Amino acid sequence: MAVYRIIYSIIVFAVIAAIVAYFCVRDKRKTLKGKESAFAGVCWLFLFAAGLTAGLTYNLVDAKVVGREVSDPLSAVAEAFSSSIGSFGFNFKFGEIVSAFFGKGFDGSVYAVAVFLDFIFAGVWTYYIIVTTFFRGIISAVKVWINGRICFGTHYIVVGSGRCAAVFLKNLKKDMKRGLFGDRVTVLTGRPKDKNVEQSYKKYVEEGFAAMLGEVDAASLKKAGVRKRAKGVMVVSLSEDDAENIAVAKLMSEFIAERIKKEYSPDTDTDEFLSNALKLVTSNKEKDKDEKSKLIEKISSVRVEARIAYGTIDRAEHFAFAENAFGKVNFFDIYELRARKFFFEHPVTDYIGKFIDVEKARLSGTVGADGKIRKNGKEYVFKNIFIGFGSVNYRMLKSSVISGQVLGADYHAIVYDKGIPEKGKENFGFGSEGFVNHLRFRHQAPGLFGNLESVKGLDYFEDPKENYDIRFRHGDVLAEGFYDGLTKEIKESDFCAVYIALGEDKPDVETAMELRQALASENVDFDKVRIFVKVNEKTSFTSDAVVNSKQGIPLKIECFGYDEDVLTTSEVVAMWLDRLAFTLSNQNHDIPWYLIQESKKDSNRLKVLNMRVMAGFLGMDIVDAADERQAADNEYLERYGLTDDEVGKIMALDVKGDKNNRLKYVVRSKGKAADTARNNLARLEHLRWNASYVANGWTKKPIGLVGSQGTEDVLKKYFSPERTQFDLGRSNTLTKQHACITTFEGLEKLRERQFEVFEEKRKQGKLEKSEENIVLGSYDTIYYDFGFMDKLTERLADLDCAVEKAKTEKASKDFVKYKLVVKRD
Repeated sequence: MAVYRIIYSIIVFAVIAAIVAYFCVRDKRKTLKGKESAFAGVCWLFLFAAGLTAGLTYNLVDAKVVGREVSDPLSAVAEAFSSSIGSFGFNFKFGEIVSAFFGKGFDGSVYAVAVFLDFIFAGVWTYYIIVTTFFRGIISAVKVWINGRICFGTHYIVVGSGRCAAVFLKNLKKDMKRGLFGDRVTVLTGRPKDKNVEQSYKKYVEEGFAAMLGEVDAASLKKAGVRKRAKGVMVVSLSEDDAENIAVAKLMSEFIAERIKKEYSPDTDTDEFLSNALKLVTSNKEKDKDEKSKLIEKISSVRVEARIAYGTIDRAEHFAFAENAFGKVNFFDIYELRARKFFFEHPVTDYIGKFIDVEKARLSGTVGADGKIRKNGKEYVFKNIFIGFGSVNYRMLKSSVISGQVLGADYHAIVYDKGIPEKGKENFGFGSEGFVNHLRFRHQAPGLFGNLESVKGLDYFEDPKENYDIRFRHGDVLAEGFYDGLTKEIKESDFCAVYIALGEDKPDVETAMELRQALASENVDFDKVRIFVKVNEKTSFTSDAVVNSKQGIPLKIECFGYDEDVLTTSEVVAMWLDRLAFTLSNQNHDIPWYLIQESKKDSNRLKVLNMRVMAGFLGMDIVDAADERQAADNEYLERYGLTDDEVGKIMALDVKGDKNNRLKYVVRSKGKAADTARNNLARLEHLRWNASYVANGWTKKPIGLVGSQGTEDVLKKYFSPERTQFDLGRSNTLTKQHACITTFEGLEKLRERQFEVFEEKRKQGKLEKSEENIVLGSYDTIYYDFGFMDKLTERLADLDCAVEKAKTEKASKDFVKYKLVVKRD
């Protein structure tokens, strides 16, 4: 009898231990996800069996031990069944068992404890099921109420019910520390268009989030926690409807503007406050210094921000209203985040190192009169091939234009998509994503296709010498001959990067494998090609063991763009790229980073994204803090040219105190900019700047419209009727025209043109007092092309990073291919 009780007790303890272990690991193990129903059923079965066994033992086996009359077996079974069922409602009738066996020896005591625990866990199981099944909605509503009123830590309010919101919430849950009331996350599903929204709401509730079903408006945001005294609130809008995201951005901008106004000037009209405050934060006047500091302090004290997803951020004008939030409402394009992350981690210099002359920081060879660099009489051909032209490759192409153009070589790209019409079949594929995207890309960036002059018949500064060769072709990966044509294009290049993004992981990976097979069949040199595949999620099918299954395979397929790697707090909330841009390039600004206009912020982001390319042309890279930082810095300064005496004198100039010193920033030889590493990297920086503006729809500005504001007479020569309200500086945001879209040398002609117009104004006596001391160097823009790399080492030190060199077997002159990049968190 004693042995029976001990065995029974061991089984009960094992079952309960298994239940406790499950709850301890179920949030950490992916393999346990989605198995709650099966788990609940097994738990009920074991607990019921344990209770039934205890009842039967008491009624049939142990009856004589405790001095009871043995009832007939059927009655004993019925009574045991009733007692076991009752235990799930805390209605347990085995008190006699417990009292009878306490003090009856070791086996009796252990048996009594086992029966008691069985009773407790059966009741708790019932409570768990009722709460998780029937009261989840009530609990969720309570959590919403608590989250909306607690003011410690960071409270995330996430808007959306699609895949992006789900992935972000999954990552957010991993990153957050659980507090007294659980994760401080509130989810707003957004506009309930269909059943999917309701299903998402139920899923959020099941996962334990504080969730709200319905459209996002001022009332729902207030209920979620966007209140008058809210602190530490971060709203992340990931709705699949751009209109809803914009609506959230407007609501948050209005709320934040009103909060800042109440902190700084509560009695002022909102419109009047915004007008004065936006001028004040950008003022550099000494008399405004104290008031400006006070305003910035009040802006910083309002700890409410928003991150807003938007499908395509091609028109910055859409977000002008967000400037009223003083930098606390930021937009991001998920596809652009993915593309920028890729090109930061895969700089073009990683693959063309053997073609680089690191002493001159450019391609090896001779520079011709046309600006092209030739090796053995041939121009370099670096190709980018995009297979599929959905939203992913649309952004990859645009980012490639900005990050992949090389000084002295044209940019080449070929886009294949089955929606792009064949010759003679202009309507083929009409309405497909690829068809629409190729038309949209041509329309939004006309300068990439040779249309840099927006107004015909006027004079312009010369075109950049590096051209854009972008071709769109009909291409179906299942069509006969597709891979033959693709292989031929790769053969004819010095290097080729292939980006595959058809929209589904399996076809994308299989296309990459098919291409690799075709290249191997044609004996293509694998060193001249890289294959990149966009995948949505990490699965066994996209793992390296499957994609690159053979040991020592000579051409590996690289997967990129996993949603879980992009939709993170580091990318979306912390905005690691902004941190880099603030530290590395914001030195040129006299106002805080978050108060800079969005277009200028983005210009600085793109500059920072290109720093690994710039360092790569010196045979170096950006790495985490090096053990021998000083030695690495000295190596960089020597390769870059800052150890040269003439350059050293230039660097010592006080360019802010005497702006004419800017004119000396270019080291010259025989009257022209010398072929040195420092000058060439400045040329490359201007080439990147040109590419970023042209890719974003800007064109050149007519020479006649360049000068100081107010020279309205210049317009009469070109336009009728006369336009009196027109920007005559270097750029015009409204028309998206910029005079700096020209060659490196063309910037000098631009400077002379601007000063010429200014001198005309001086002769006419039209100068304002603030303009009397303008000098020629004030208009020099070449100076800015040097600033980033000139100060790189000391600014990297602020990030605990450094430049470093490393040798590779195939690269010429110790060219580096270093994969350890700057920290993001």
